[in-house]
Amino acid sequence: MPATIPCPGNFRLASLVLTGRSSIPTCQSRGFHASRPHQLVDEALLLSHAAFDTLHTSTGLSWGSSIFLTGILFRVLFLPLEVAYQHNRKRWQIYQPLVYAWRPEFMRQAKIKEHRGEIPYGPKAAEQWVEREVQKKRELLRLKYGYRLWVSLLPLASAPAWIINTDVVRRMIGMKQSLISYFTSENGDIDPSLIPPDPSIAQESFLWIPNLAVADPLWVLPITLWALVVSQVYLRLK
Repeated sequence: MPATIPCPGNFRLASLVLTGRSSIPTCQSRGFHASRPHQLVDEALLLSHAAFDTLHTSTGLSWGSSIFLTGILFRVLFLPLEVAYQHNRKRWQIYQPLVYAWRPEFMRQAKIKEHRGEIPYGPKAAEQWVEREVQKKRELLRLKYGYRLWVSLLPLASAPAWIINTDVVRRMIGMKQSLISYFTSENGDIDPSLIPPDPSIAQESFLWIPNLAVADPLWVLPITLWALVVSQVYLRLK
């Protein structure tokens, strides 16, 4: 006999048959449609494109000025994260020298404990004890001054927005491939149905660039961008 799958109403099945009712409850399957692949990325691309297009149409600026101004506005949106990072870094700059200052004291205590036999004899055992004590002191000072390790990672939150905006600009000028399309499409090509190219961009110029749909012929923008990135990383690590 084939196995039967219970469904709601099976407990009343016998009574329904005995009373002659013909409306016997049956199980009905429900189909679930899979969500569109990479839907979150597509929504982010559409949101970024809406920001570029809205600023361009509402202000009447050229595409070059609109793209430049939109990038500044996105940077301003992440400014609170930068402020939180700077405050957190100041806390780190206050307590970290205290951690270094405690190390000689712990080394002195390790020698005393070594002579008393409280820790095993030898430089390796003493160094291990010093490292444990330094770590304990670091945790106490970190809690005391309110330093949060995860806050130091907040500036990285702007990286996805920068990648999304760059990808949208590449789609708007009609380029065939981008960083996101390399991971989201089978052949690595951009899907033009999501964000169609805008022919008006190729008809405009910006500063020394005669056509916004082509690369900077003088390489001024790429070199300036990398100089800003390197200088920002240097100032963070200084």
